[in-house]
Amino acid sequence: MPSASCVLRPEQITIAPHGEQSVVRCRRTRRTLILGAKETRLVERCSVPCHIDDLKSAVQEDFSGRDVEKIVVLLRDLGVLRGNDERTARQRPWSFRIVTIPLSGAVRHPRTLRVLADAISIAGIVSTALCAWLIFHHTPQVITSLLNQDYLSGSSLLTYLLAIVIIGFFHESSHAVTIQARGEHVFETGFFLMFLIPAFYVDATGISMIRTKLGRIQAWCAGLCIQAVLLLVFLLVLVGAPDAPEWLHGFALLASCVDVAMVLANLIPIIRLDGYRVFCELVGVEDLINLGLPVLTNRPVPGSPSAVQRILAGFFAAVTILLVPCLIITAASFALPGWTGIPLETLGRIMTILMATGSAVMLLTQLVLRIRRASRHA
Repeated sequence: MPSASCVLRPEQITIAPHGEQSVVRCRRTRRTLILGAKETRLVERCSVPCHIDDLKSAVQEDFSGRDVEKIVVLLRDLGVLRGNDERTARQRPWSFRIVTIPLSGAVRHPRTLRVLADAISIAGIVSTALCAWLIFHHTPQVITSLLNQDYLSGSSLLTYLLAIVIIGFFHESSHAVTIQARGEHVFETGFFLMFLIPAFYVDATGISMIRTKLGRIQAWCAGLCIQAVLLLVFLLVLVGAPDAPEWLHGFALLASCVDVAMVLANLIPIIRLDGYRVFCELVGVEDLINLGLPVLTNRPVPGSPSAVQRILAGFFAAVTILLVPCLIITAASFALPGWTGIPLETLGRIMTILMATGSAVMLLTQLVLRIRRASRHA
């Protein structure tokens, strides 16, 4: 419990209404909580640094002193409050936020945003069909452009970065528009480096607060829909504007490649991006991989998922455990022969051995756990 000398300090808390409750957002830890009216008043009392005894006196009509201590411990564990002896959380080494812009979450024109969000979804579906039609009917021209492009020049690398920034901006903005169109809050946005790759980001915790499944799916798909629209624009420049400047053709080609790569990366279900979240919504599970790990290790599963949900969760966890190392090994196998002189065939055998070893370890682990559980029941 907090000691008598504990001084609580606010952590840049943002409070927004959420029906009869309130959404409390901590910008330092990026935690989002939904609290009742009494708990919200307690957090509001901590909008300035205060002593734990002063806090007890201020909210004594709502909570006893013991209850205040319990709530404070919980809020400190969740990162909403902290004492003088606690350090500020560090950023992840592979993700460095350069600019963070706090947003109030208020929407002045919800109807306009709702129309815009629906327009993004419809345009994404139409653009996907048109992109498929253009690629099918102009395949030779597209392939010729792909083969004649220099992908490793300095200008191409700059084009990649510029395309990532532009596409990422529209992708994240679409998420933000759809979240606010559904009546929820976007607490912050900004610009960061993920594995040294520049990108925009938007706080997407508001998607989980959308009440309808269709609304949550629309919010997760909004970024992919706007990318389909951008891909259609790039393809129209390639096949429909032969007299355009050469630099514009080059940018459209490389940007379309980046766009397709980002769409495919987002659609891979085992990576926790938009496609994974959409699949979780369709299945009815908040996090398939977190549910699948207890299923694989034969531990108690939280909640009461159905048999289909348990099977899918176990499959997703197993594929993630096996496939991610294989993808890393496969990517390295194309670069290592030139660096180390090891033949590609030898690296392929090593990858096969690692996959077989991983599968054997998983099966043995399952067998040992089942034997231990059977012996305990006996």
